[in-house]
Amino acid sequence: MLKLFFIEDQPDTIEPVLNLIKNKSDMQFYVMGFADAECRILSDHPDIVILDLLDGGSSAEPEEEGLKTRDFIWNQHFCPLIIYSARNDIFDEAFQPHPLIKSIQKGAGSPPLVLKALQDLRQHVAMLNEAEEHVRK
Repeated sequence: MLKLFFIEDQPDTIEPVLNLIKNKSDMQFYVMGFADAECRILSDHPDIVILDLLDGGSSAEPEEEGLKTRDFIWNQHFCPLIIYSARNDIFDEAFQPHPLIKSIQKGAGSPPLVLKALQDLRQHVAMLNEAEEHVRK
């Protein structure tokens, strides 16, 4: 089962994506805000994180909280990451392009794109899990 974490300050904006995922029996998801994210990531080890870089609505720049959470995921719980934000021009070139990071702009046609990104990242999740299991042995 694929464990997904949505880190989003406005959960109603991801409802269309959640409705698509609810129909997939092999995906389990959790929605949380930025305040709970770091603790939950360390304790629950998600397979993929879907992260909004904006905290408190649209702005011209990514919010520090969003960037801090992205960096935490990258450094403390390395896993595939989908940046799912209302703005498509806020992404940090240092993190893209990267095979484990997908960027999708929120909007009317975006839920199927998120589902496709999840499917594309699934192979990486399997490889990361296998490598971790091998290291632990």
